[in-house]
Amino acid sequence: FGVIQILIANHGIYPNEDVFTVDMPLERWKKVLDVNLTGIFLFCREYLRQLRSHTDHLRKSKRSVELERFNAAIVMVGSTAAIFGERGHSAYSASKSGMVYGFMRSLKNEIVDIAPLGRVNVTQPGWVQTPMAEEAVRNGVHIQALHTSPMKKIAQPDDVAMAILMLSSAVSGGHLTGVLLDLAGGMEGRFLNTR
Repeated sequence: FGVIQILIANHGIYPNEDVFTVDMPLERWKKVLDVNLTGIFLFCREYLRQLRSHTDHLRKSKRSVELERFNAAIVMVGSTAAIFGERGHSAYSASKSGMVYGFMRSLKNEIVDIAPLGRVNVTQPGWVQTPMAEEAVRNGVHIQALHTSPMKKIAQPDDVAMAILMLSSAVSGGHLTGVLLDLAGGMEGRFLNTR
């Protein structure tokens, strides 16, 4: 099928049970970081390795015009938990924050050594109407989040898909790298002390 030009890194786990850091087993911490941060690292590393193989071939073949026009992009899916934290889910917040503020910002400076126009960006949704959010919506937990957002609505999966499309496209996102695109309806924080 040829070289993979665009990597969408959209995976992660969010344990159902709230567990405060003081009571969190080390196993839970490790599992969440292994899936959410180390998993992203492994996908990106393999993507970059196959990308380097392809661009090295273009360089050796003296196909510099093709190399200069090559669209290479990584789009990671983060979470507003990276900015605001998540009560009872510090491992999840740490994994998303590490991806956004450390890994993505390092990677955007490295990819250009492989593909001169390579880009790395993150889309950062808040609440999205997905099966993962259904229970919270049924229980009304999302109402607190909507009070922190001027749009007062939950994003749809298509909202996230369109942001990913824009960031991965050489046409609409060709000069965007290191971007953290917020998809949370203008969310400005979390409600605390709800009890």
